[in-house]
Amino acid sequence: MNRRELLKSLGAFTAGGAMIGCDEESSCGISEDQTAGPYYLDLDAIRADITEDRGGVTLLLKLAVVDAESCEPIEGAVVEVWHADADGVYSGFSGQGTEDETWLRGALIADEGGEAGFETIYPGSYPGRTPHLHVRVSADGYDELVTQVYFPGAANERIGLEYGEGDTDNDSDGFYEAANELEVYEDSAGACVATGSLALRSDGASDG
Repeated sequence: MNRRELLKSLGAFTAGGAMIGCDEESSCGISEDQTAGPYYLDLDAIRADITEDRGGVTLLLKLAVVDAESCEPIEGAVVEVWHADADGVYSGFSGQGTEDETWLRGALIADEGGEAGFETIYPGSYPGRTPHLHVRVSADGYDELVTQVYFPGAANERIGLEYGEGDTDNDSDGFYEAANELEVYEDSAGACVATGSLALRSDGASDG
């Protein structure tokens, strides 16, 4: 399967957890904290392209930050992202021989529509963990959100064929949350795109 065929196959696989509308029966998006894990680094690296020299399937990550109550976009929110490479390795850690590296890490300031868009690669899996992304979001007047986001299982399987892996799937990952799945599709230019919304709760600073 070549890259074009791979991306076309992704177009059929979507998840209901992404870009959720605001109504009486649904939330505005992902709002539950999950562990940051051991691989967070405070790099202060504002950049949209976090790929550096990492090879893999190009992924355009489009995240929208919204108010958990009103579903209105939050301009100026800081969105940090970090994740493993295609081999399941993180940059910046001596235990993995990457202590001087910064790839697949970065941050952006959400625009007036609450959106932050990163160019990266689809993450690989590693023992015990399905492909996932770590996200930290902060904004004035809101509680910080630190969470992990996931991909539809069918998309992971297709990427696994490309990466030659697949030892851990969503069902066998103890951290996996279906509500934290992103939507994955192919855009008109043939790029692999993942979208999702991140909902922040007010910190109550304006109460009383």
